[in-house]
Amino acid sequence: MAKAVAWSSEVISIAIEMVLPMLLGIWLDRKLGTVMVFVLLGAVLGFSLGLFHLVRLTKPRHGSSAPDKSAKEASASQHSEEDTKP
Repeated sequence: MAKAVAWSSEVISIAIEMVLPMLLGIWLDRKLGTVMVFVLLGAVLGFSLGLFHLVRLTKPRHGSSAPDKSAKEASASQHSEEDTKP
């Protein structure tokens, strides 16, 4: 359950990172009287930030303080294979 909450909060923060710059661009365009300049900049910035965060989220975490069980098992099997090599 805790993993589900952690993942959902990460996904929601990525969604906010993607939408918020575009909304800020809409506000700036209306305030300054420009036509779609800041909306496009906000969309590109938001997409880039969201994609960067998504890629970072999907990379395996090798230095975390509490690795999951499968990471511990993989590490243990890797060490046992190294011990048996001649």
